[in-house]
Amino acid sequence: MLKFVIGTLLAGLILAGFMYYRVKQMAPVNQMAPASEMAPVGVANEQLDASAEEEQQPLGRQRSSLPADAVTKEVEDAISGSPERSDTAVEANPQANADPLKSLTPDDWKLDSMAAIRVAITRFEVASTRGDFKTAQRFISAVAKAKPTVIRYQLYLGDNSFFVGDFNTCIAAYDQAIKLDASLEPQLWQRGLAQFYAGRFEEGVKQFETHQTVNSQDVENAVWHVLCQAKVSSLEAAREKMIAIDSDARVPMREVFEMFAGRMKPKDVMAAAESTTWVADTRLQRYYGHLYVGLYQELIGETAASMKSMQAAVDVCPFPRGNFMGEVARVHLASRKK
Repeated sequence: MLKFVIGTLLAGLILAGFMYYRVKQMAPVNQMAPASEMAPVGVANEQLDASAEEEQQPLGRQRSSLPADAVTKEVEDAISGSPERSDTAVEANPQANADPLKSLTPDDWKLDSMAAIRVAITRFEVASTRGDFKTAQRFISAVAKAKPTVIRYQLYLGDNSFFVGDFNTCIAAYDQAIKLDASLEPQLWQRGLAQFYAGRFEEGVKQFETHQTVNSQDVENAVWHVLCQAKVSSLEAAREKMIAIDSDARVPMREVFEMFAGRMKPKDVMAAAESTTWVADTRLQRYYGHLYVGLYQELIGETAASMKSMQAAVDVCPFPRGNFMGEVARVHLASRKK
C-alpha cells in the first residue's frame, strides 16, 4: 500500500513537471523581456523628442555603438535612400556593398522627425568612421541646423568641421554648445586647437588657460598655449608665460615640454619616443613625438622640416579615423598646403 501511494505521488510530480515544461515552451519568447530587448536593433522610437533623446546619452564624443562588422538594414537604407527609409532592422554585412555611400540624398532634405534625424546621424557616423569627413559634414550640418538645441549634435559638428578644415564653423558649433551649457567651456580644448588654426590666437590663449583649471597636468595644453601666445607676442614671451607641468608621465611629454621651453632639441624628443616603451604599441609615442616636433619646427621657422615631421606623424598614426588628436597631423598638413 505504501509503495502504491509513493508511486502515485511520484507519477503526479512527473506529470506536473511535464505540463509546466510544455506551458513554458508555448509561452511567447518576448513575454517578459524588457522593452529595450524586445525592440529590434536600430529601430527608433519616434515618440522621443530631442531633449528626451539627449538625456538618454552622455554628452561628449559618444558615437554610435554600431559594431565594425555588422550594420543593420536600417543603416543600409539610410545610406542609399531617403531619410524616411528606416522601417526595418535586419542585420547585413557592410562588406557586401562596394560603396554604400555612393547614393546620397540632396542637401536640402527636411529632417522633420526623430526617425529622419537618427538616419542622418547614422549616415554621419558611417561616413566619419570611414574617414569620409566631407560626406559626414553634409549630414551633421543638416542635423545640427534642424536641432540647434541638442548639445551632442553641436559637438559632433564642431569635431567634424575641424576634420574638414572649416575652423570657423568648428568654433561656432562649440560656441553654440557652450551657450547651451556653460560648464562645457573649460572642457573644450578642441576649441582652442580650432582657434589656433583659424588664426584667432588670443582666443586660443584664453581657451587653454581656461582648460588648465580642469586639466592641470597636461603638457599638450601647455604647448598649445605657447603656440598661441607666441603668435600674440613672441616665442620668448610665450616661454616666460609657459604653464608649468610637472607630472605628465606620458612618453615623450616631458621631452616635448622641455623642447618648447628651449631646453631640449627635436632629436631628444624622438629619441625618447623611439627608445622608451610607455605603451605596448610604440606608434602612439612616435605619433606624438613627430606631431609636436613638427609644431615646434614650424614655430621656429623650419617649415620644410615641419612638413616632413607632420607627414611622419600621419604615416605612423595608430588612432582610428575620427579620433580628434589622431586627425591633427593630417589637418595641419592640409591647412598648410592650401
